[in-house]
Amino acid sequence: MSFGESNRNSGAIRASTARIDATGWGVFFIWVGVSLVANLGWGIALLGTGAISLGVQFARRQSALPVDGWSVGFGGCLTVAGLLQWLAVPLGEAPLPAWVVPSAFAALGVAILVSTWVRRHGQK
Repeated sequence: MSFGESNRNSGAIRASTARIDATGWGVFFIWVGVSLVANLGWGIALLGTGAISLGVQFARRQSALPVDGWSVGFGGCLTVAGLLQWLAVPLGEAPLPAWVVPSAFAALGVAILVSTWVRRHGQK
């Protein structure tokens, strides 16, 4: 593969990634608008947002593009939280300990902050 061909492939990959990500953001904002106007409640809103996040990563995988692990974790957390809220399952009565969902959100946030700081610190 020549240098020029490599650049074209790289540009095509970036374009595909950008198109999928932009589609996800567009669907996200439409979903937020619809869920607010229709007053769907937090459970359905979170569930839909989680599904959008996971759907974008599924589309990336189907297109042979790299999957973003943070988005998978985020989508998973939102989906579980949305299901629990929508089904009105108090965290203490869920089929998992009450600390799991809030801890998953907190752990995801800490991991994002640490990985961002380590990556930026290591680049200096």
